[in-house]
Formats: sequence, structure tokens, C-alpha cells
Amino acid sequence: MTRFNLISVKGGDPALDYATVLRTAQGRSGAWLTAQDGVSRLDLVNADGAILLGWNDPEVEAAAADPAASGLPARVAARLAAMIPHAEAVAFETSLSHAVAGALVAARTVTGRDGAYFCDEAVSVAGSLEDMAGLVDERGGELAAIVIRPLDAAPSFLKAVRRLADRAGAMLIFEEGRSALRVHRGGAQALSGVRADAVVLGPSLANGRSLCAVTGSVELMSVFERQGEQPDLTAFAAADVVLSRVARDDVAQSLQIYGAEIVAELQMRLIATGAGQMVSLHGDPSWSVLAGDTAFETALYSALAEEGVMFQGAHILSASICGREVGTLLKAYDRVLGRLVDQFHWPRRRAG
Repeated sequence: MTRFNLISVKGGDPALDYATVLRTAQGRSGAWLTAQDGVSRLDLVNADGAILLGWNDPEVEAAAADPAASGLPARVAARLAAMIPHAEAVAFETSLSHAVAGALVAARTVTGRDGAYFCDEAVSVAGSLEDMAGLVDERGGELAAIVIRPLDAAPSFLKAVRRLADRAGAMLIFEEGRSALRVHRGGAQALSGVRADAVVLGPSLANGRSLCAVTGSVELMSVFERQGEQPDLTAFAAADVVLSRVARDDVAQSLQIYGAEIVAELQMRLIATGAGQMVSLHGDPSWSVLAGDTAFETALYSALAEEGVMFQGAHILSASICGREVGTLLKAYDRVLGRLVDQFHWPRRRAG
């Protein structure tokens, strides 16, 4: 399985932080992690979104346990090419960092330049283009690529970045470790209508196993060189199932529906309790983020963990989230939000 770089939340009971719960779990199934004491906790971290279908998905695990050696990488590549816009060719890596590095090396080879601009998420979410445009215009002749995470970026912003890249003669790379297969089966390109020269997909491609992908034009991918080890056949077998399910079951639509329900219900609770004065909810429904006062956030993480919900600031959904899980989450918020508002001595609004 993938080695996850997990962030541990400070404060509260260290035994309840996500890295510890995941490492010591006696069972992982669907949206749930079961501890040694038999207590099950709802997982809304999902290894930073790598677990797209849920833990130990039976169909994925069966395929990975007995991978058919003949033609698996080619079949996965063909599925990706059919699903991701402008995917003329596909290459595979074992990690997201290797995949991004490989895309950058290819862009440098094609353009004959060494520079790269990484668009900060805060900039893309805010849609603030002025500083970025000034820097790209100033250094455009040195840029091989502009790299952006398109999750939560408005289509108008992505279109403007596409124009910037064209003006600078640079490649536009979408790092879709979070958005691919989640916001739309075709990723951010299909959702926004903006063409990227290369798209990088993260380990959600194989439901958490060590497989990432880079798609792009034949010109770019013909000079792509693998940066890491050859991915294992079990990861390709898992990815084959994941991509089949994404197309067959429209996983992205399911995530959007349940995510929208969580967002709508939680917004009402933030208003009713007064917690909305300390934190706000934003982002794509499949990856909605609750952020604001740092101390309140930390206390909320700990309180939700004690109520059986693993949460690190974002509701990162998997396809195993259904009505039961949504109900568990909202009941946990009902038990902790009012108490935390009182603890932090903020004016509390009452419903009605």
C-alpha cells in the first residue's frame, strides 16, 4: 500500500490523532476504521483523499490479490485516455512527487527552459491573478511550465492561467492529486473546459496503492522519463477496477451529492450555534474545508475524534459514504459545536 505522509493534529488525546488511529487500526472497511478496543470511527481523512472508493473495497482487493499479468498497464492507460480530456499518451509513477517531477522534466525538455511557476492554492482559490501575471510576464522567457492544483479554482481563473501559459510559451500542468476522479470523472479539465498540457493523477487512481499517472500530448509524453520505480502489477489491477467503477457508477456524482448534503446541513448548524463566527465552510462538496480560528479548529478536531469522527479540517469523502455516515457526522457536530462555542465564550445564536 501507499506510504502516506499524514499530518498529526496537536492537542487532545494523542491516541486519537489520525496517523495513530490509522496505524493501529485492527480493521479498515469502507468509511470506517476499527480500533483494537472495537470502537469504529468514521474516516473523513481517507489518507488525504487517496482512498477514493473506501477502505478494503472488495472488488479492488480481489483484483489486486490475483492480478492478470497480461496487458494490465495498457488497459489502465486506455481507460485513462478515454476518460481524461486531451490524454493522448499516459505514463505511470509510484508517487505523486515523482509524477510531478517527471512532468516538469518533460516540459523542460520540450521547451528548452528550466523555470517553473507553482501557483499557490490560496491564489487559485481567491482568483487573484495580478501578482502571478506580473511575475509570469517578467520571467516568461525562462518558464517551462506553470503548475496549478485546480481544486476549487474558478473556471475563469483557470482560463486566465491558460492564456498566461500560452503568452509565456510555457506548459500548463494540472496537479490533480485531489481533484481527479473526484470533482468529475474527467477531472478539472472536463469540469472547467480548460485544456492542460499535462495532468497528474494521485494515488486515488488505485484506491491508495502506489500508482500515479501523467497524461498529456504525444509531444510531451514522448520525452517523459520515469523518476521512480516501476509500479507493481497489483496497483494496476486496483486502478483497473477503480476506473471501471468511476465510469460505471459515476463516483464523482455520488461524492457531489453526499458532499452537498453535508455542506448544507453543516452550514445551518454553524449559523444556529454561532460557530460560524469562528470557522467557515468552503470548497468543492467532495472536499469541503472548515477553517478559521486556529484554536477553535484544533479543539474541534479533538472533539470530533472523541465522538468517533476522524477529521483534519476537510471532509474528504470516499464512495463508501452514504446516509449512515452522513448521519453519524452530523450527529457528532450536534454534540460538539454548541459546547465548543460556549467554551470559547462566543455569542451563541439559537435556532428559532
